[in-house]
Amino acid sequence: MSTWLYRIALNVMRDYQRLQKFQFWKRVGQAAVDLSDVNTALASEEPSPETRMLAGEQADRVQLALKSLPGKQRIVFIMHFLDEMEPQEISVATGMSLSTVKTHIQRAMKAVRSRLEGIR
Repeated sequence: MSTWLYRIALNVMRDYQRLQKFQFWKRVGQAAVDLSDVNTALASEEPSPETRMLAGEQADRVQLALKSLPGKQRIVFIMHFLDEMEPQEISVATGMSLSTVKTHIQRAMKAVRSRLEGIR
């Protein structure tokens, strides 16, 4: 008789645990967000006004830093970062050696960074 009662109690416990697993997934399904609703609530690809203002201020600070660079460094910096030219192309366009172009790029970057940190 005790074996029989033990087996019934064990089966009731297993049924309860199985039901709890399904209850969890049922609650998750009820609480889940509909993806079509999320898609319409997402922000647009256009930057916010604050982001545009901050980007404009940062561009102004970079312009100030560029104006303070020596002529050759400024030219090389603009060609590399704004015109997206490779150092080899800048070397050919300016008639400077490749190592000189790389040196100017590094020095200009260092100067712009230090001036941007000083402007803040």
